[in-house]
Amino acid sequence: MSIEAGPTRAELEQRLDELSRTVQELRHELSGTEHAPDEPRSRRHLLKAIGGAAAAGAVAGTIGSRTPALAADGEAVFCGRLNGATRITYLAYGAVSNVSPGTLLATEPTMFWVDNRNTPRESGNGVRADGKGVNGVGVWGNNDFNGVGVLASGGIGIRTSGNVAAVLLAGTNPPPLTRSTAHARGEIDIDLNGDVWLCTEAGTPGSWRKLAGPASAGAFHPINPARVHDSRVVGGPISSGQHRLISVANGFDTTTGLLNAPNVVPVGATAIAFNLTITGTVQRGFLTAAPGTATSITASSINWSGDNLEIANGLIVQLDSSRQVRIFAGGGGNTNFILDVSGYFI
Repeated sequence: MSIEAGPTRAELEQRLDELSRTVQELRHELSGTEHAPDEPRSRRHLLKAIGGAAAAGAVAGTIGSRTPALAADGEAVFCGRLNGATRITYLAYGAVSNVSPGTLLATEPTMFWVDNRNTPRESGNGVRADGKGVNGVGVWGNNDFNGVGVLASGGIGIRTSGNVAAVLLAGTNPPPLTRSTAHARGEIDIDLNGDVWLCTEAGTPGSWRKLAGPASAGAFHPINPARVHDSRVVGGPISSGQHRLISVANGFDTTTGLLNAPNVVPVGATAIAFNLTITGTVQRGFLTAAPGTATSITASSINWSGDNLEIANGLIVQLDSSRQVRIFAGGGGNTNFILDVSGYFI
């Protein structure tokens, strides 16, 4: 799309000078002043001169005005000036027969309507707005009375994309379950803790379900089970009172112990679903699987009560930021142990 540049100030001033000379000549004619024979002044010429004088006044107002004029109902909309209206302004492509023009805003809620539905193109846009800078905004919709800032409908109500992110949720409110405001089913909000919520039942404050947040695991991603640790290959049996820091990032061959699935648990995973298997047990004891940052035993994950037992248990455990878990041993005995991951949360 190209936009032709308008006349410069110097060009406008030149036109004003020319129009002023025409007005002066018109005054002489009206007063009976003689003109040169080669400058006939017909009635048509006089009308053109009068039109030029009116244009001169408009140009002069454009150049010299310092006070914004108020454009009202039925007048043109001027850029850079205050415009006012008490009726709807409707801009449409081609003829429109189903709209009553100029409906009073006392009963009509829409102040400005752009309608491009009759375009001959395959598809057409109603309004385009472009902003600039990381803090610039293309379209700013606002309602000062807790109403809707932007209303969208269609086959797809809102389609977004972005070089940084498709959508940014910004919230400064406490968790919605602690508020005293009314909410509608389908609302999505983010609170001051960074937790994202979905309203599942309207009310004050309504029923809410937490979708994600800094302290939650997020969506579960099942995977083809992968062995991430086998103490029979690396480290040997763990004895009561010991603990080991285990990375679950990569998968290894169950026979050779060689790496065969790098990043099977990807960066950003916050928890894993896994099987903890003990084999070659001695005496009795237990193991605890905990986040990599854990410093003490708070519960048992699997127990044994004799020698040479093989027992497995399905578990979920939180990871540290380096995709690690810590295995603690207690109860007096020792054992080998195996970790097989079946999925992760992210």
